[in-house]
Amino acid sequence: MSKLSHFFQNSLYLGIMNVVSRASGLALNIFLVRMLTPETFGLFALFQRLVEKVSSVIRVGGFEASTHVLTASNQTKNVECNPFIISTPFFLRLGICIFAAGIFFTYPEFIATNILKQVSVTPYMAFLAIAACAASIEVLSEGILKGLNQFKILSKVNIIFAFLLLIAISLASFFYDVAGSIISLSLCLIARSAIVTAIAVIHAKKAGFRWVPKDSINVLFQHAKIGLPFYIPILIAAPVGIYALSLLIDIAGIDDMAYYRVIITCAVFIHVIPQSILPVFITSTANEESPEENYAFIYSNLKFTILFSTIVSILLIGILPLFISIVFGSEYALAVKYFVIHAITIVLVVIFNIISSYFLASKKVYFFLFSSISQSITFLFASIFFIPRYGLPGFLIAELIAYIICVLVAITTFGIKIELNNKIFIFVLRCLPFGILFILSMFGIDNIELVVLRFSASLIIAIFLALFFWKTILSPDNKEVLKTALFQKLSFIRTRK
Repeated sequence: MSKLSHFFQNSLYLGIMNVVSRASGLALNIFLVRMLTPETFGLFALFQRLVEKVSSVIRVGGFEASTHVLTASNQTKNVECNPFIISTPFFLRLGICIFAAGIFFTYPEFIATNILKQVSVTPYMAFLAIAACAASIEVLSEGILKGLNQFKILSKVNIIFAFLLLIAISLASFFYDVAGSIISLSLCLIARSAIVTAIAVIHAKKAGFRWVPKDSINVLFQHAKIGLPFYIPILIAAPVGIYALSLLIDIAGIDDMAYYRVIITCAVFIHVIPQSILPVFITSTANEESPEENYAFIYSNLKFTILFSTIVSILLIGILPLFISIVFGSEYALAVKYFVIHAITIVLVVIFNIISSYFLASKKVYFFLFSSISQSITFLFASIFFIPRYGLPGFLIAELIAYIICVLVAITTFGIKIELNNKIFIFVLRCLPFGILFILSMFGIDNIELVVLRFSASLIIAIFLALFFWKTILSPDNKEVLKTALFQKLSFIRTRK
């Protein structure tokens, strides 16, 4: 199978996984907003957010990133393959999780009150600790499977658990309110982590990797060179994120977390396709020795992710008022007003993810530090300024400003330190008219009240922007790749039937 075919087939597996996961997540949130009050739904959303933040801190060393790259490099290139490359970081991660869980179990009230600044989650601190530790181990195991190109089995597991989460949390919420939601979510995360880890162990053994720690210092040094630059910014980003959430809740109340959750739920459709491409992009880039091939690869992926995310954003903003009114209820209509800001932020996030993934795959991850730290610092100061004045809109504006700075720093770093030419800046200038049209279109459509007119405008503008992008930004090779990809995916779907 050719590199292109393999790339798109693995992207298709992850695409199906993401679509099913997002759809089940949407269905779950629809059920929860009907079953829970805005306050209790906000508490559930806060718990989910804190699990993500705590889990990111527990991932000491950023070994999930280094494991993905080193497993792919050792296995596919078969150059100086080290069979012990994954055992030491795995057991170290396991030990850190046990230590962190012990601290949470011992000092739950102190951590909830003084560190997380969220007294409302105090009764659920044990579940928060277990869920965060399970997520931390799971993401490392996923790194192993992604490095081994086991995207198909990873997709199947996640699809199964997407349905399991939907059923389990819905039933638990129906009988036990928000407590049931939180407990069932935690138990499902533990089960999924255990199964993904077991599958990773089995496939790693089949690939020739050993689960016995050996030459640990050298192995950790290899991982640290890749993982630490990804982990160090988290030590700034996680506390900043927790502080911003506590500031938002103090100013606007926990109800705003419910609105924020609705906005995030709707926005997932924007990055379903980019998120499907990303892990395969890292694996493919890590296996490519030619810098020229990698440069062409990153530009193609940048173009496609920009195209897909912007067109989906335009279509989504057209149907959003009707969608939120029908699905979540009129009490969440305020989320429509703020969605435009978050949608533009998500487009910037997918652009940054592609560039940072190249830093990771090419093992030049120290460049990731500049953009990530700038994002966290900008978000901190923007949050302090905007949240007390505007509440949730201020939080969203702070996110947007932070990612504008982050993307600018990433692009500048890529152009000056890696490519050593002006190609990336020329690319940005070519995309600038499209970007301006996209932003103006988003705010323009958002000001249309009549549903039919709003949707019609979004459809016409989406077609126009797609044609504009096709004519002005995509190269002939890009157009051919896009045609080939669409043909292959349609053929793949037909053969599966």
